[in-house]
Amino acid sequence: MKCSKCGKKNKPDDDFCAKCGHRLKKEVKKITVRSILAWIFGILFILVGATSFSDSFFGGFLIVLGGLIILPPVGDMIRNKFHIELSGWLKFIAFLILVGIGISLTQSAEKKTIEIQPTERVQEETLPETTQSKATEPEPEPEPEPPKPKPTPVKKVKSATLTIDRVQIQVANLYPTRVTVTNTGDVTIYTKFDIYVYDDNGKEVCAGSPMLSDPSSVSVGEKETGELLMMGCSFDKDGTYTLKIDLLDTDYNKLDTKTKDFTIDYWKQFEFNI
Repeated sequence: MKCSKCGKKNKPDDDFCAKCGHRLKKEVKKITVRSILAWIFGILFILVGATSFSDSFFGGFLIVLGGLIILPPVGDMIRNKFHIELSGWLKFIAFLILVGIGISLTQSAEKKTIEIQPTERVQEETLPETTQSKATEPEPEPEPEPPKPKPTPVKKVKSATLTIDRVQIQVANLYPTRVTVTNTGDVTIYTKFDIYVYDDNGKEVCAGSPMLSDPSSVSVGEKETGELLMMGCSFDKDGTYTLKIDLLDTDYNKLDTKTKDFTIDYWKQFEFNI
């Protein structure tokens, strides 16, 4: 710790300067809401990225890098080592870009079409029974077998159903929506979603694809439940709204569509009768 009067460097736990006796002012570490949120979201997306390595290594790496860049110690390390200080907005934009690209890569797994060729049955040949009534009578020749039909490839069917389990609203904002996807087809499906919100007049309030979506894949005959998070969907008035979700595959073919009504009654608490 440097003395503000004589400039001598002292130990961090010293209360007075060893040279001039001046009282040292100890630095007070300031904890802000921004730093707390940076820690929470940084660690959260580092864990999300680590679990995404199995789907896409590069996508998981970008998500982990996005989580690291908003952690306060990383900003201090960049400032001390490279003498570059990143602003809060620059960190936030870099975080959104890295995490957005990483999530897109983890969900872009390609589906391979599976075709099964039926196994041909080997038919046993039976020789016709002959009755030798006379020694000079020749044995009859066996009849030729009819041509075997060509096997027809069996193509798998891709289908699924969607259920909206719960719509969550916090402070007039759309929070993660819980959904269930059931695979009713013959192949594993890799899911994508489109979300729309309409007011009671049918006017579109917000629309887009979720920033975080789960489940990302559902095996044959299985049922998976997860949450969809779309950022920036808020409501400026009370009323009844309709949530519409489209279930898509990786080729953006629509597999199912569901709607669910919900009510906003947040703003009435600010109304005053004069």
